[in-house]
Amino acid sequence: MIRITTLLSGHGLAALSTLARNLVLARILGPQDYGVAVALVVVIAAAELTTTLGLPQQIVSHKHGAGRQFQATLHTVQIARGLLGAGIILLTATPLANVLGAPDAAPILRTAALVPTILGFIHLDPFRAQRHRRHLPQILVLAVPPMVCVLAIWPMSGWQDGPSLMLDLLLVQAFMSVAISHLIAVRPYRLKFHMSQIQQVLRYGLPLAANGILMFAVLHAEKLIAGAGLGLVEMGVLAMGFTLTLTPALIMARSFQAFYLPKLRNEREQVLGLAMMLGASLSVVLTTLVPLCLPVLGAGFGGLAELIPILSCLAALRLPKSALATVALAEGCTNLPAVANLPRVLGTPLVWLALGWGGDVKTLLVIATTAEVAGVGLGILISRTKQLPVRATAIAALVGVLVLSGQHGLAIFACGIGWMLYAFSPTPFLTRRTT
Repeated sequence: MIRITTLLSGHGLAALSTLARNLVLARILGPQDYGVAVALVVVIAAAELTTTLGLPQQIVSHKHGAGRQFQATLHTVQIARGLLGAGIILLTATPLANVLGAPDAAPILRTAALVPTILGFIHLDPFRAQRHRRHLPQILVLAVPPMVCVLAIWPMSGWQDGPSLMLDLLLVQAFMSVAISHLIAVRPYRLKFHMSQIQQVLRYGLPLAANGILMFAVLHAEKLIAGAGLGLVEMGVLAMGFTLTLTPALIMARSFQAFYLPKLRNEREQVLGLAMMLGASLSVVLTTLVPLCLPVLGAGFGGLAELIPILSCLAALRLPKSALATVALAEGCTNLPAVANLPRVLGTPLVWLALGWGGDVKTLLVIATTAEVAGVGLGILISRTKQLPVRATAIAALVGVLVLSGQHGLAIFACGIGWMLYAFSPTPFLTRRTT
């Protein structure tokens, strides 16, 4: 209980700090400039997700992850990854600015290449502590930099304005991440080029990089399509909607993976049914609480209110997908997350066509939610689960329908009944495959 509380508090502080930063910047910048700031975050996310190799996860789950030589090899790969990410930003900055109808933003987007370059020098030793169920070092690396970033908004806004303020804050956060990782590391920072180990890293990580490309499409393609088809204002509004609903979902999903991944290396554990119930509960909580944040953003973001129910259900689907991915990663099966994200990616051309035919943001979200449901179903099929959480799945589906139809009271009641059934007669819902 102490460990999961530490994880939730750490990931929660990191994500809530990012949420606070975005809320304050949205209020300061307004929808138009906030749209450019979102483009800045998106281009950095492109570098991060398309080059991801699961290096922190490899330190935890790889059989040689505790070795000094393997860790030094991971540091070398991390530097190369940062430089590759910087190159991706430099290549895509100008085309992205032109697609969004903001060519003046190209220089600031190119400058964002400094962020992955800096993060390439992060020390991975704090993540190694998870092998021994010690999560505090990792939490410090994840949580302290965004908290400092929030505190830096007020002094930095005195001499910087517009989207450049977001870039400066991201650079501060990157420097802090690297500095803290080195300060709390137990082992000295070393680099090593060991070809056989690099090949092992790539065999594990390249499917995750493929999934990272898909995850970029899942998390950001719809924003870019909205920006290109509807304008930067709509892009800023949609991005804020994703931020308000996805932030809690990602807190839970990342904590879920960080807590269960070390356990699943050695133990059987049932996680999918729990994730289903957590997702259903999350959709109810988000639909109830997120509208309370909208007055803080100002009148420019007023259109978000009608989108919150569907955004909440879309975010809640991250929990079962995270459960499936965690079990797969623990078994060294790194292709499942990519396959489960395919429906969402394949839905993006439909989003583009729908907007071209006069659709709006709600149309975009309906297509995205349908594709995400298909992704969860596909993930369950290819995971070859021996026992499906029929009860938890049915309750989660019922709660989703009630949330989308505006029946909040009934949705809360259904969640309560579901948790009672789960507590008194839990259904086995996912076991690790045995060979």
